[in-house]
Amino acid sequence: EVVRPVLDALPRRALKGKAVAAFDTSYRMNGLLSRFTAARRLDRQLRKLGGRRVMAPETFIVEGREGPLEDGEVERARQWAQSILACVAA
Repeated sequence: EVVRPVLDALPRRALKGKAVAAFDTSYRMNGLLSRFTAARRLDRQLRKLGGRRVMAPETFIVEGREGPLEDGEVERARQWAQSILACVAA
């Protein structure tokens, strides 16, 4: 995981009041496992650093373990990003 060491190096409350949104990519998993995504862990860590969540964490689905993104996921990611921009602009 590349993001964790970067976030771990930040001082406490480094993101205080900053808008944050977390996402990850993953292959399809059953409903139980889908509650334990990297995006949810990242979201918790960003908020622990003082970040202000502007959008719920999201997982975009890839084909197999390596990708590419499944059909429709690029458009879904685009819509998610636009929603984030709208929240931040408001």
